[in-house]
Amino acid sequence: MQTLIDTELIEFNGWTLRARPGKDSKRFMLLIHGFTGDENSMWVFAQGLSPDCWIIAPRAPHAAEPGGFTWRPIHSPDFGKPSLDQLRAPAEALIQLVDAYQAST
Repeated sequence: MQTLIDTELIEFNGWTLRARPGKDSKRFMLLIHGFTGDENSMWVFAQGLSPDCWIIAPRAPHAAEPGGFTWRPIHSPDFGKPSLDQLRAPAEALIQLVDAYQAST
């Protein structure tokens, strides 16, 4: 069973993320948390994943109240359900993160 003990909390290219190295640099998993989560939230789902694949779980860039993080800025009163346009920039940033991290391994 994989646990947080098997991971490292690191800073990479301005991101805070939790990472678990794997044996096969071609197999790579990205764990993305939801609203008010953080880089620790998704590791329960990594328990059954092969130790061969690399796994990273980034922290979303915006603080959420009362705690945790979110992938888009909180704009009251229209924060509700996100539009595709609101999620485009975070999705592109995640793609860049994965590309850069994978190139560094």
